[in-house]
Amino acid sequence: MPRQVARGVWRVAEPGHVNSWLVEGSERAALVDSGLGLFSIREVCERLTDKPVEVVNTHSHFDHIGGDHEFEQVAIHEAGVAQLARETDPAMLTEYLLSIQGMHEGSVELAEMDRGQFAFLVTPDELVRSLPEDFDGEWRIGPVEATRALHDGDRFDLGDRSLRVIRTQGHSPDGICLLLEDAGVLFTGDTVTSGVIWAHQVESDLPAFVGSTALLAGLEGEVSLVCMGHHLRSEAEPAFLAEVAEAFAGIASGALHGRPAEDEFGDPALLVEHGRVMVYLPDPARPRSGLFDEWE
Repeated sequence: MPRQVARGVWRVAEPGHVNSWLVEGSERAALVDSGLGLFSIREVCERLTDKPVEVVNTHSHFDHIGGDHEFEQVAIHEAGVAQLARETDPAMLTEYLLSIQGMHEGSVELAEMDRGQFAFLVTPDELVRSLPEDFDGEWRIGPVEATRALHDGDRFDLGDRSLRVIRTQGHSPDGICLLLEDAGVLFTGDTVTSGVIWAHQVESDLPAFVGSTALLAGLEGEVSLVCMGHHLRSEAEPAFLAEVAEAFAGIASGALHGRPAEDEFGDPALLVEHGRVMVYLPDPARPRSGLFDEWE
C-alpha cells in the first residue's frame, strides 16, 4: 500500500523486497526506482498522480528496474546505460522467486511475535509481500533503453521543485542518490539502507563506498528525511548518514572487522556491525557463487 511520507512524496513499496518512491511536482512526477516488476507499478503511480511520470533509477540492479518497461521515459547514470540494455539473468530471478515464500513466512511469524510481546512495531504495510495471486511464473526484466543518461549535479525539473543527482559509487559503478531540494528528502537507493549494506559483490568498490558515504554525511544539514531502497525501516533521520559514513571509514582504516556470515541468499560474506549499521564485505577465504553479481 502506498504511504505518503512528505508533501508530494509516496513510498510505493514491495515491503521486504524494495522501496520505490514517487515524487510529484506541479508539472511532472519522478518514480525513484521501479521495483521487481512482479506487479504493475505504473498502475499504482496513476492512482496517486495525474502528472506524467519519468523513472529515475538509482542504479541498474534487477530489483530496482523491474518496472522500467512500463514507462516511456527512463533515466539512469551514464555508467549504467549499457547495463540497463541487458536482460537480467533468468537464473538469478528463479533463485529470487524461490526465496520469496520463506521471506513472507518469516515476516508473518515476526508480526505475530510483535503483536504478542512488543509494541506493534510491525504494521500491515510492512509485512513482507508474497507473490501476487495471479502470478503466472513468467518473470523477465529488461532489456530497457534509457532515454536519459545522468551525470553528477543534473537536476530533474518537476515544475515547482527539483531533484538533484548526486553520484554515489560503491554499491555499483552507476549508483546515484537524489535530493529533493525544497523538502530536503534524500533518496539513497542501496548506498544507505537500514539493513545490511551490500559491499561484497564483484561490482562493489569499497574505497568509492567510503567516499560516497562521507559525501552524503556532509549533506546532513540539507537533509530532513532519508528514504532508503530496502528493508522494512524505509526512512531514517539525517544523523543516520553520519553513522553509515563512520562505519565505512572504520572499515577502511582497519578499525572495524567482519565476522564470517552468509548473505540473504546463502553466499559467504564478512559481516561488519557498528551500532545500527551493518555491512557485507567479501570474504577472501570463501568464494561466492557470483549468481547475484550483475556486472562483468
